[in-house]
Amino acid sequence: MSTFDKIQFENLLALIPEHGASDLHLSAGAQPILRVGEELVAGSEEILTSLKIEEIILPILTEPQKIYLSEKRALMFGYTFPNGLRFKINLFYQKNSLAADLHYIAGTIKKFKDLGLPSSVDKVAEITEGLVIITGHFQAGKTTTAMSLVEYLNEIKQMKIITLEEPIEFILANERGLIQQREIGRDTPSFIDGLKDCLEANVEVVVATRIENKEEAMLILELAEQGRLVVAVTSANSVVSFLTKMFSFFDESEKERFQIIFSNTLKVVICQKLVPDKNGQLILVPEIMFNNEAVRLAIINNKLNQVNNIIRTSGEENMISFEQSLAAFVRKGQITLDQAMKHTEDPEELKRKMAEE
Repeated sequence: MSTFDKIQFENLLALIPEHGASDLHLSAGAQPILRVGEELVAGSEEILTSLKIEEIILPILTEPQKIYLSEKRALMFGYTFPNGLRFKINLFYQKNSLAADLHYIAGTIKKFKDLGLPSSVDKVAEITEGLVIITGHFQAGKTTTAMSLVEYLNEIKQMKIITLEEPIEFILANERGLIQQREIGRDTPSFIDGLKDCLEANVEVVVATRIENKEEAMLILELAEQGRLVVAVTSANSVVSFLTKMFSFFDESEKERFQIIFSNTLKVVICQKLVPDKNGQLILVPEIMFNNEAVRLAIINNKLNQVNNIIRTSGEENMISFEQSLAAFVRKGQITLDQAMKHTEDPEELKRKMAEE
């Protein structure tokens, strides 16, 4: 890589935290693009070529990573650059040219109490066994929330924590607890292998950064059923969407057993969205469901259509719907009503919540 190219790339990286950006996108035939909130902004006027992207990116790869990229035509990994900035890097090919998405990982994890979640969520840190779900749409800060919770547990309790990540994003250090971070493909062959290893390990907390099929779901439930605390991260647009996703993994002959185990081990689901405030900064907007008797029965009886109403009417049990959260932010003057309407799946319910003021 030429001196000019290296300096240019390092300057682009430095722009990310300076401008409050979350991502840098590199594609042949286009300018480098920064993602700032919901905006896409040119990072420079130069048009990138495939060769220039290869000169920038390929030197940071290990030989096994280069082989994997050549064979699979895609690669995701975590990397800390010499300037100390860390990124989750997604490499892939488009139009037969290498492209890269670099997602910025802040150097420090926000304290769990500083995430912007309601104070009632502090009780999540008191859970010692069972299943804690962190969900939301793509890049909604799910990993940040999960790792912030883990860091808090690490600070206050003597326990062993194993994380299964693809890739490792935040680098965690031992405090009162012992943390062992395992990267899929490097430290364990697969996510399934990592979960099976945890079943045999002397570990109090397991962090699973995906639930995408039946085998993964059953292993995670088995860990929770053993009396361990499992913090699981997965993608879903709402609490009900997450529950529906879990149900979809199992056919009719398997659902009864799944529903019993799931209803007994599930402790809480935190679903989150990042919504721009009036200054363009992203605010965490949550939907929270704690497992109570009504939720347990809805799961056992496969009546997920009741869950939204349970959440909306269980504020005294620390539950809150997206519409209740959005309405609260609008009333505080932090989010405009237009933005709230863009980020709700139930505009009529949001209007009702606004009318309750």
